[in-house]
Amino acid sequence: MHRARRTKQKSCRPLTSYVYENLCQQDGDGASSWTSFETFCSCTSLHGWKYLSREVNRTLRFGWVAVVLASMGVAGFFLGYSLNDFLSSTVQTTQDTSR
Repeated sequence: MHRARRTKQKSCRPLTSYVYENLCQQDGDGASSWTSFETFCSCTSLHGWKYLSREVNRTLRFGWVAVVLASMGVAGFFLGYSLNDFLSSTVQTTQDTSR
């Protein structure tokens, strides 16, 4: 009979309690911020972020860092493009008074 392997899972909590407990109460050495980042990466549903933790080998982690940074860059580009398009567009209304 085969037993299923149990993997150690980190507890994932709502984002507000996570931010307050882990990011707002940092130690002076910065260790808690790295632990908080690893917890965020393992708990988020964003694709690719779980591969940024120390549990993954360096080559795979480097590749996923590149993918995540590239996707954030593309998202920033599209956000800037949309914002520029919105701010440069004008709305002109006319009222027909001939009646």
